[in-house]
Amino acid sequence: MMFVLFNPVAGRARGLSVRELARLFPESTVVETRMAGDAEKLARQAAEDGHDCIVAVGGDGTISEAASGMIGLPAELGVLPLGTANLFAQELGIPLDIAEAARIINEGFSAPVYPGLYSAAGVPERVFVQTLGVGFDGSVVRRLNKDAKKLVGKLAYVIAAIQCLLLHRDPKFTVRIDGGPDEIVSGLLVMKGRLYAGPFIISENATPKASGFIVALLREGSRFALLKSAFCLVTNRFSSLSFVEMKRANHVSVRGTSDVQIDGDLAPPPPAEIHDADSCVHVRVPRSTAVKGSGTLT
Repeated sequence: MMFVLFNPVAGRARGLSVRELARLFPESTVVETRMAGDAEKLARQAAEDGHDCIVAVGGDGTISEAASGMIGLPAELGVLPLGTANLFAQELGIPLDIAEAARIINEGFSAPVYPGLYSAAGVPERVFVQTLGVGFDGSVVRRLNKDAKKLVGKLAYVIAAIQCLLLHRDPKFTVRIDGGPDEIVSGLLVMKGRLYAGPFIISENATPKASGFIVALLREGSRFALLKSAFCLVTNRFSSLSFVEMKRANHVSVRGTSDVQIDGDLAPPPPAEIHDADSCVHVRVPRSTAVKGSGTLT
């Protein structure tokens, strides 16, 4: 039996009702989330109660919350993408059309996904399924106006980015990759998937269906460097930037003072450790995605 978690304030949730979700998923239980953290608690309880599929109806943040509650439990995760960016759904080939995404969930094909964990001092661990950013993009999420996001969608991120650019001071911080030497950087992206900030590709080698990460270390953080990064991102040339270094990693340590975003939501600041979750989560996907390989990044 399915358990459906519905975030009614997700970017594209307007007009969707509990009744419509019950029609899309017959014989399911549909529950609305009310506040941050609800999806994790409800998903864990539903999985422990024996539901075989937990459907997250919302954006990347709702999905990562639900996945967090399902680590180590046998239930599968269904994704009905209603957020602003929906990067995780696009990564796995899940259509943005509600009826088509529901059909895929009901078909029952699945693939293992290996979430990442963000562990900051004194707070519970946070799961991420697509991207984690430290530095400028964390500051953008901090400044993001949620009311503007509801009204203008992705444009709200552009407005927040311009505001951050005007106020930017480039606070450096320290990272350590897989126990190696400390490195001072201006920005850090930890990628479970290829996509970032929409249809833009950080690395073709990143996949949520493998353990480990692709990390991007930004050595420069001036306004000019940020503008150049944005231009190269939208032209899919981000990894070619001279001040960006791409690495594979299994463990990342972060020290310093900087903003952090996890799957588009603000997260507690460093010091922090970033590593794989203890086990995978099986996600309902199209048949073509289900049969493709997974495992470890090489």
